[in-house]
Amino acid sequence: MSGLRIHHPTLRDCELIISHPGNADGRKPKDYQIHIDHEGDAIVSEVVWMRLQEAHGSGLSVHQFVLLNTVMHPPTQRIGINEQGVETERRRIYKQIQDVAQEFAPDGVVPRITRKDT
Repeated sequence: MSGLRIHHPTLRDCELIISHPGNADGRKPKDYQIHIDHEGDAIVSEVVWMRLQEAHGSGLSVHQFVLLNTVMHPPTQRIGINEQGVETERRRIYKQIQDVAQEFAPDGVVPRITRKDT
């Protein structure tokens, strides 16, 4: 599925939140998180581009995005944190669990929390 490369004239290396007001057909208000790279570009779907235009037209968002081109094979986009971030977050959570277990363990006992990998 192709994507659309859009450009912001002033913003770089950031996340921009664009609010969409919803519509009379029952679409609820929604925020769109747009990742802007170091050149001011972002790749979005045609639907997201349409929603950004609707938000702009409603006056709710005064974003300055312009459409640059179509990207026939856009990179895979993931929601959330990357694998390294997942591992870091997992270690942080296990550390917190370990600390809680230590609070409840009798004196001299060192609890060990492990995860059963499937």
